[in-house]
Order: sequence, then C-alpha cells, then structure tokens
Amino acid sequence: MANFNRVIQLSSAPYFFFASGHDDRHEDFVARCLEILEHDSSVVLCYPAARWREPDGHLGEIMSGQLDTRHLRSQAARFRAVLWGLPSYNYPIYGMMRTDALKKASPIRATVGPDTVLLHELALLGAFARVPEPLLYMRRLADFGSWDPYLAKALGPGAENSSAWYLYGREVYEELRVVAKHANFRDKPTLALSVILCMVTKYRWVLQGLRRRPKGPQPRNEMGKSS
Repeated sequence: MANFNRVIQLSSAPYFFFASGHDDRHEDFVARCLEILEHDSSVVLCYPAARWREPDGHLGEIMSGQLDTRHLRSQAARFRAVLWGLPSYNYPIYGMMRTDALKKASPIRATVGPDTVLLHELALLGAFARVPEPLLYMRRLADFGSWDPYLAKALGPGAENSSAWYLYGREVYEELRVVAKHANFRDKPTLALSVILCMVTKYRWVLQGLRRRPKGPQPRNEMGKSS
C-alpha cells in the first residue's frame, strides 16, 4: 500500500492509471480512455472492458461488468450504482483516472478490498465511464482466489493470522469512513445504511471466505496478484 500511495503522491500529469507488471493493455487503451476524459469533465474514471489472460498466455473470456454512471446526476445515485454494481473482480481499478480526483481521495488503506474502497470513494467525486471494447488483459495467476497470499500483500506479513471478523469489520469501517468524508450531509445516513446492507449481502462472501481459511501454516506462492 505504501508503494501505491507514493506513486500517487509523486504523480503530476492530469491523468493516472495503475499498470501491474503481470497484466497488459491493448495499444488503444490510453487513447480511448483519454478521449472520454478530455471531452467529459464529469468523468473521474474511464476503464475499458477486460479479458482474462490464462496461465498459458491465451486470452480467455471477457470479464463481467458493465458499470457506467455518466447518466446519473446525483452523488448518492452514483455511489449506490458503484457500491452495488462493481464486478466481483475489480478490474475498473486499472482504468484511467483524473489525478486531481485521485488525490482528493484518502490514501489507499491497508484493508481487505482497498481497491473497492477507493472506487467507492471516487464514485462520490464524479462519474465512471466504460469503453465497451476489451482493451485490458488481466492475467489469472496460479494462486488466484487464495486468501493468505492476498492478505499478506494487501495488509503486510502476519495479516493472514488476523481474525476473520476483525478483517471484515475493518473493511466495513473504511467504507463508512468514505461516506462520512465525502457524502452530502443529508445523504450520509441513507448511504451509510446502503454500505451496511451491501456488506452483509453482496460482500458476505468476503467474511465467508476469511472464515474458511485453513488453520495453521500454509505454503505460499509469492507470484500471486494483489488487487
């Protein structure tokens, strides 16, 4: 997380995107996202559709999700759309963002789902736009879906020993903090309730997965993806 935050802090260009070393992008990725951002000042994040790149290098299926909030004019409507509509694998985090909006958001926190929390925060600052062509290729690595390698990378060594309830509660807290920081005063109570409902329904799999982790030391593959 410190590396993510340092890169954001050092950035000076008007637009920004994270480029993970094991994924790749079509040659039109930058141009297509830039075109939308340059012509619509309400958009804070533009991302393309994405495809899996399988371990053997071949392109796989197109990833689910068609979230676009440009038609929604209220802050609360945008937030709810992103809260409930983000795809289960959060590839929009690798889209192109306005740097000034990204710097208005809080530093990326050491929590489960830090990328999800960040996008929920950006939804309170502006609209999301989707390019329909799959211009981003996300590599599916060997430890995809394994909790302990993910926790060690997202929260640091030893995080895999934390209790499931603590990790889940920390994520809920970070989501509520976003609402408290950016939401309009009149919308804060209803959006906070939306967060709680979403966490115990859509994101209940997070708690379930954390609780089902094997007990005791597990072999770790250090080549896995962090969000």
